[in-house]
Amino acid sequence: MAATPAESDNTTQQTLCEVIYRLARAAEYREEDTYSHLHRMSHGVAELARAMGMEPDFVERLSCAAPFHDIGKVGIPDRILLKPTKLVDWEWEVMKQHTTLGKRILEGSDLPVLRMGETIAYTHHERWDGMGYPRGLQGSEIPVEGQIVSLVDVFDNLSSRRPYRDACSLDEAFEAIREGSGSQFSTEMVEVFLGIRDRIIQIKEQFEECGESIFLQMVGRLHIVSHPTILESEPEFDDQETKRISPA
Repeated sequence: MAATPAESDNTTQQTLCEVIYRLARAAEYREEDTYSHLHRMSHGVAELARAMGMEPDFVERLSCAAPFHDIGKVGIPDRILLKPTKLVDWEWEVMKQHTTLGKRILEGSDLPVLRMGETIAYTHHERWDGMGYPRGLQGSEIPVEGQIVSLVDVFDNLSSRRPYRDACSLDEAFEAIREGSGSQFSTEMVEVFLGIRDRIIQIKEQFEECGESIFLQMVGRLHIVSHPTILESEPEFDDQETKRISPA
């Protein structure tokens, strides 16, 4: 029996989301907990958008596009991305350029989900008070999809272990989101997020951290990341690499 047009469209959308997820996973494969983080992001943003009353098509598109939020990190040098201690100022300036790189990677597509992915990659580090990056957008200037991904990403990062710190407790992570109301995030969005606390915890428990990526395990065996002299000193970028990580 031939598939109906609706079934064909649904299959196409599922296929596209699957491809997007796997590409995003490949781009973040060097970092810890990528598999779990992408799933928590995809489900978390969908829950928040749905609770905010967004249309089903928007929710589905956001769920598919959210995993692309950090795709620009594919262009960040390993010596910075994989550094097991807190970044120094110049390293942080390089790291921030992943938003611009993500936009470049995704720009120019006619597919709505990739256009949303471009917006998310470029704006998910903006802040409600205008103190974010890369453009310092403020309030409603920030696209709502960027706002949603920003909040869920901050929560998930706080409540997950990182090479340079332990994970916050869930209570601490929720409290940090509450404290960011009106400064880092919109007050309305924070209220909605706190109202779906139980569902967010369920997602966190469903997709528990899976530890180091295979790439990091391999690097560890080669004693690259653990060697302090490789990561503590400022590298000398050649012209080609500097050009690659510099914004337009």
